[in-house]
Amino acid sequence: MKTIFQSSIFILFSVLVSLNANALIGEVRLTYGSTSGEPKDFNNAFYGFQDGPKISGQSYMGVDAIAMLPMLPVGVGLRVENTSFSKTEFNEQIDFSIARTALLLNYRLINTGFYLGPIVSFGLSHNMDFKIPLDPDIYKAGKQSSNTIGLEAGVKLGLFRLGLEVGQMSFVFSDLKDISGVIPNKNGLNISELNFGGTYYKLQLGLGF
Repeated sequence: MKTIFQSSIFILFSVLVSLNANALIGEVRLTYGSTSGEPKDFNNAFYGFQDGPKISGQSYMGVDAIAMLPMLPVGVGLRVENTSFSKTEFNEQIDFSIARTALLLNYRLINTGFYLGPIVSFGLSHNMDFKIPLDPDIYKAGKQSSNTIGLEAGVKLGLFRLGLEVGQMSFVFSDLKDISGVIPNKNGLNISELNFGGTYYKLQLGLGF
């Protein structure tokens, strides 16, 4: 996970550096926050029967690289973020990690020493590693999708940027199969998808050019 995160920083920074110097107006920033995602199918089948822990939220760490278009308050970039989770309850342990790379678009309604405006992301690639070691079941998804819509606001302190983003996230892994290749079932309930969507917030800390 650490290697992936470090590689993401290098790749995203390279996106800005590779642009024509005259158009190099943008931001590179670290993000950290959480979402209220609760995968209903899993919680009903496990936690609802006191047969496993409840998943009730995730903490995400990530990197954004955004190029602002010259003469326009519009930004285009990439977002890479990931989360990991481990919990034991009712003698069952679950471990999972999730990563996504997304296209990022923002529009600055205000873009002076203070910035404010909508921001959206559209998932380009996703990865999930979900397992229950004590069973042991490993879940793999045939389909994945994600997007976010939110509002960001912050201040510009010279080259530094300090901001906050809040919004709604959709993040679904569907067509789920267990280690044997069938839809996972627990206590008579199918777990056909893992939906980690919900409200979210992110703290932003970075540099502007």
